[in-house]
Amino acid sequence: YQRRVHGIQVAVHAPLGLLPDMRSLAIPCVVANFVVITSLLVVLVYCAIQLFSRGVGGGIEWFVAPQVALQLGTCIFAFEGVATVLPVATAMKEPTHFPRVLLLVLALLFTLEITFAIVCYAPYGASVATPVLLNLGSDHPASPLPTIIEVLYCGVVMVSFAVIVIPAFHSVERMTGWTHAVPRSAVRLLIMAVLAGISAAAAPSLSKLIALMGGIVIAPLSFVFPAALYYKLVPQSRASTVAFGVRMVLGAAAVLFLTVQAVAAWFD
Repeated sequence: YQRRVHGIQVAVHAPLGLLPDMRSLAIPCVVANFVVITSLLVVLVYCAIQLFSRGVGGGIEWFVAPQVALQLGTCIFAFEGVATVLPVATAMKEPTHFPRVLLLVLALLFTLEITFAIVCYAPYGASVATPVLLNLGSDHPASPLPTIIEVLYCGVVMVSFAVIVIPAFHSVERMTGWTHAVPRSAVRLLIMAVLAGISAAAAPSLSKLIALMGGIVIAPLSFVFPAALYYKLVPQSRASTVAFGVRMVLGAAAVLFLTVQAVAAWFD
């Protein structure tokens, strides 16, 4: 079953990854965002109804010390879209509005994350599944709603995958100089094949893989490189130099700590 699922994902991701730029995904992204918000609201309302009807589930743990480092890596993985900040701003019709849009989006995401985590965890407790859509299916096996939401969510993930990888493909093409259609497409397909192999091999330990990627890749992209680049490109005062130095050191320490903890979790 998992092999068929991975095959379908590769078949869909391959043509999306070959698109020349992100402007081709403008309308699909708008539709995907609408589907995400609608699906989240449906799941949130369903879990809230379960919470009021059945009460708080058993086995709730407010703090699990051994999982803190793994959770930190997973949280940092939420910054995976940091690589799309500049391409999205460049693709906007009025880039000067981007800071305000970014602030509103981050505030909305923060609110959704906290609300979703509390409301969806409370009614199930220790029996909560990853993802919580599996709980919806177990509560009402005959209902088509969980299946519909899962299908819509898969479509959203496929579109968002293209949004993430296209800027990365552009970087690889600039470094290699392979901008012609045939070598460019070959490199893109090769990268997607490697990613598909990694995802298929690590599927049973998805949370650990996400934490590992959060430590190795996302943490430096979010906390180390921005400070280093801004320090290098913009003249700084003595106080700013010290502040950026502290940020880079703390970011590097976070990268090392989260990576070590994520690797240790694989052998736990």
